[in-house]
Amino acid sequence: MTTFSLDSDPQTSPAMEAAARAQASRRGFTLVEIMAATGIMIAVILLVLSLTTNVLNTWNLSSDQLAQNYEARIALDFLAQDLEASVFRSNGMAWMEVRYVDVDANATDQTQLFFFSPVIDRPRKDNGGNTIAGDICAVAYLTEFQNPFTGGGDATPGGDRPQYGLYRAVVDAENTFEEALSLQDYDGTVASLLYSVWNGVARDSDGAGITLNPLDQDGVRRGGNAMTWITASANYLSANVTNFQVIFYYQTTTAGGVNVIEALTDNGESTGTPIDFLVADGIYEGTNGGGGNYAAIPIDGHLVYADIKMTVLGDEGANMVANGTWGDAGLNWDDFQLSYGQTFTRRVYIMSNPI
Repeated sequence: MTTFSLDSDPQTSPAMEAAARAQASRRGFTLVEIMAATGIMIAVILLVLSLTTNVLNTWNLSSDQLAQNYEARIALDFLAQDLEASVFRSNGMAWMEVRYVDVDANATDQTQLFFFSPVIDRPRKDNGGNTIAGDICAVAYLTEFQNPFTGGGDATPGGDRPQYGLYRAVVDAENTFEEALSLQDYDGTVASLLYSVWNGVARDSDGAGITLNPLDQDGVRRGGNAMTWITASANYLSANVTNFQVIFYYQTTTAGGVNVIEALTDNGESTGTPIDFLVADGIYEGTNGGGGNYAAIPIDGHLVYADIKMTVLGDEGANMVANGTWGDAGLNWDDFQLSYGQTFTRRVYIMSNPI
């Protein structure tokens, strides 16, 4: 006879209870749990992406600024070194000429410098291994908008990818001595301008033409117009220099015997527009973009220092300029330079007074 207990379930056994517990432990997540976990995962992913984006942006910005600092440092160091050692003589010849010209519709009043200096990186030997005597060299600085390697200027997508660049040209001491240092005394004519030494229309004291024949990077005399050689790829100094201005200051004595320092600008102040000038037996003032038209009577004074200011674009801005799309940023040129570039300044004291 079978006996039933009133205290137990006849359908339940220890084995069945264990199976039930195992099944319960294998139960999946509920929809609410899945949604909560997904939300947490998305939040974590977004946080990581945000942090990664910020790190990359900071890295790109820092890299851009380092590149801009590098380009500016090269230009400022070379220019400071050359200007501080610039040579002046009171013999009537032009020893420095500074012009402010428009490179294009954007880069206006850009500085062109022509002077003499014993530069430390001057050519020492020609391609035959012959030592070049002397140390004083004709030096030129200017900016240009072109592809520094091909010379092309098509700023459209797929074009030449031109860029604003600063160029520095140095004529070896031998050719400088034989040609440039034979320039006739400044008399107000084009033939007596230092600029004319570079573009091939200057004359020496005997009336003969002056022809600069600088050495190329291989130590070979290149011939041709030295003015066009300035913007050769071998003379490319700094990239993406969209604004290059050097304002010079001179010391003179007032009628009352007081020494004063004034800027070579249209108002004599640093806030004025720089004006062309030439240094010979005095400082001959011109006008902005005057093309070599200088005053007949020089200022009785000498240069004391120069303030250099240059703006260098970062990679993003440079690419926009190269493709001709910088206007898509909705900014005028000055604001575009502020947004995509950095401005660097330096004061350089000119040690060589006329002797």
